[in-house]
Order: sequence, then C-alpha cells, then structure tokens
Amino acid sequence: MKPRPFFETGSVGYSATRVDSQYDGLQLQTSAWKVEPAVVRHAHSSFFEDRLAFPPGTAQLDSALVMRKVPVDWLPLQRLDATTDTGA
Repeated sequence: MKPRPFFETGSVGYSATRVDSQYDGLQLQTSAWKVEPAVVRHAHSSFFEDRLAFPPGTAQLDSALVMRKVPVDWLPLQRLDATTDTGA
C-alpha cells in the first residue's frame, strides 16, 4: 500500500499510559495529505527493546515519512481500556 492511502485511512493512533491496560488516542485530520520519504540516521525505542515482547529480529524500522507545511488538527479520542469486554 502506498503511504498516503495508508495514513488517510489509518490516521488514529494510541499511546501507552502509566496504567498498563489504558491507552490515550489521537486522530490526525488534515485537508492536504502530503508525505515525503525521510532518511533515518539513528533510531531508538525503549518500547521495541523489550526482548520478551519483541524477540531479536521481530521488529525492524522499514521506512520513515515526514509531513511538512501541512495544516493539521490533532483530535483527542476517548481513552482505550484494554480490559473492557467488547462482546466480540
């Protein structure tokens, strides 16, 4: 899938909070989707360095994109609670 359609349809993201089962959410909204490839010289993530969750070789940086001079709004979403039964 090309980057632009991926982000247009997947503009919602969640981040871990201090409570293990809760995640804060944001939705990116823009009227001008424009992404460019970026060059990564170094990357570090304490999240992906957890060897119990991600054994060596299971998580790799494969690309990076940047959005420049694009009008955006970040909309807060309702907190996600991973312990809530959805009935699924």
